Amino acid sequence: MKHSVYTGFDKDIYDSVSDNESSNAMYLKNYGSRLDWRVFQGRKEMKRFLKGKGLVHGSSSSQRHVDEAISSNPKSTSRIARWPEEHNVVLAELLYEQFVHGNICNGNLRKEQWPNLVNVLNRRLGTYYTASSVMIRFKNMKADFRTLYQLTNRSGWGWDEELHIPIATEELWEEIVQVTPKLSRYRRHPFHQYEIFEKICADNIAVGNAARSNKTNSPTVNLDQDETPQFEDDFLTANGVTFEFEETPTSNMPEATDGLTPNSEPIDSQTIGSKRYSDGAAKELLPAIVEEVENTDDETHVPRRMFDRSYTGHQYVLDVLSGHPGRAYQCFRLPPDAFISLRDLLVSRGHLSDTKNMLAAEQLGIFLRGVAHAHSYRQLCEFFQHSLETISRYFNQVLKAIVSLSDEFISIPSADVDCHPFIRSNEQFHPFFKNAVGAIDGTHIPAVVSTQLQNRYRNRKGFTSQNVMAAVSFDRQFVYVASGWEGSAADMRVLRWAVEQGQFEVPHNKYFLVDSGYANTDRLIAPFRGYRYHLADYRGRTTRRYAAEQELFNHRHAQLRNVVERTFGIWKERFQVLTHMRQFPISVQADIVIACAVLHNFIGRYHGHDLYFNMSQTEMQHVAETVEVDMPEDDPNLHTTIGERIQGEAIRHNITIDLWNARIASQRNRSS
Repeated sequence: MKHSVYTGFDKDIYDSVSDNESSNAMYLKNYGSRLDWRVFQGRKEMKRFLKGKGLVHGSSSSQRHVDEAISSNPKSTSRIARWPEEHNVVLAELLYEQFVHGNICNGNLRKEQWPNLVNVLNRRLGTYYTASSVMIRFKNMKADFRTLYQLTNRSGWGWDEELHIPIATEELWEEIVQVTPKLSRYRRHPFHQYEIFEKICADNIAVGNAARSNKTNSPTVNLDQDETPQFEDDFLTANGVTFEFEETPTSNMPEATDGLTPNSEPIDSQTIGSKRYSDGAAKELLPAIVEEVENTDDETHVPRRMFDRSYTGHQYVLDVLSGHPGRAYQCFRLPPDAFISLRDLLVSRGHLSDTKNMLAAEQLGIFLRGVAHAHSYRQLCEFFQHSLETISRYFNQVLKAIVSLSDEFISIPSADVDCHPFIRSNEQFHPFFKNAVGAIDGTHIPAVVSTQLQNRYRNRKGFTSQNVMAAVSFDRQFVYVASGWEGSAADMRVLRWAVEQGQFEVPHNKYFLVDSGYANTDRLIAPFRGYRYHLADYRGRTTRRYAAEQELFNHRHAQLRNVVERTFGIWKERFQVLTHMRQFPISVQADIVIACAVLHNFIGRYHGHDLYFNMSQTEMQHVAETVEVDMPEDDPNLHTTIGERIQGEAIRHNITIDLWNARIASQRNRSS
């Protein structure tokens, strides 16, 4: 142990003590109450220190004298001493000074500044706090502020600046305390440093302002609105000169049966206007075009159309859908029959319709191309030969149309639903997990946010993301999706919001399987901590031996819960926007997540032969990042009641015993 920890004590007194055990015992009784307990982490550490000074020997009488000395110390009642309120005030003031000088980054004090802060704190208070004790106190104060900040940002809640406590109606208090009993201590106990910590840490706390779910977000699509844009969308101004670009009207397109007949003449990349040029001819033509543009009088020149490709965006969609099925799959991540079915569904629901300048098939193609390949608006402009405003308008219109289908395609099973066929057909899982309806997990989708919001959206892996919670059935269908939460939010925090505000309900007498980042309750069954869990831990002939019944439960639990990881892998492989998000508003980014879940379910429900649904786990590039279990930043049990945890433990215990007994019986049958 470092000697600097004990700086400030009168070491001459220790040196003057004789080695006689009886005199040492008398000295301990007199000096024991003067020892500052806060420099020690426990009784053992204090004994080691005294033994090093020759004050403790191996005899039982010497040990008894040390225990009496420690017990007589009024500061030795707990492992971590309680900080007086005046000490908290001084610490908060010093932290704010560091914040003003730019030494606090992402809500944490720079490592090299801690020694200086501790020395200043001890000089002002006349104490002997160690750096570790001050850091622990700062961490605890931040945890209190984080809880209060999230509490006061709820609907109907506020903050009393005079009493320094959260304020709400009695009904709201009773409701929140019933769910989380530990929050009752904030009802009367003031937190005087709230204003200071709000300046230091508020920008790094997830509050869920953009949070939404498939149950809470149902935008309406107004198809009767005026087609005229709110601004001059097809104009580009450069150096004071305005250029106008014209759209190719739909009336000029070739007639099509069901809108899907290909062009009468195949289109190749070297077609320009109505003529075709070889690569050599195109290279010879280019200098002449450049020279003509340079010699043109700016005052009399009529600007050229920017999007003047010989075939329109609609013709591009028709050509892709009527060609080889693999082309449609590569372009839109949907087979042609699924594309046509989805278009017909959106049109029949009244969410999409043909307009003067664009048919519904092209509108859907713009959106699917964008989310499948993570294209920017400018890339989509080139593909479909439309202006930025037009692409943006129809992209967002189709986005809202698909999200509006979430109530139909994303739904939680009812309480009277039978055991899932996947479990019923497998004797490893049935009848032990007959009441399981799916699995829940969180995944991080990259988010593009402003500089002011980056701290909130930055996760522990260092990149900005939104923490998406999803519940998945055993046939790889999403049954619930919550998006928009900041990447710094813990999984249990997102789940609590989903239950309280996101209309997430677990059917009666049913449960979901979760990882160790969630609490184990009667509705969320988690694995046993401290035992092997990941599937990789059980691969191989020798590792399949279970040291305890808890390992058998964890293995079966992991095999079932793996469906959510496979679903995330399929999901991200199909829609690249989920791994390379573009610069949309955060609300649009959250809606894109839900829309991709709707498309995933639509394909799985009506086109189960889809290539991605049949991919093996080894073929997925994104499974590796989803199998990692994020350990919670705070205690998951904070958001659950004791009764829920007791019931959850009983369910898990019964399943474990039944699994173990079935395994023993199976081994006996094989041996006989």
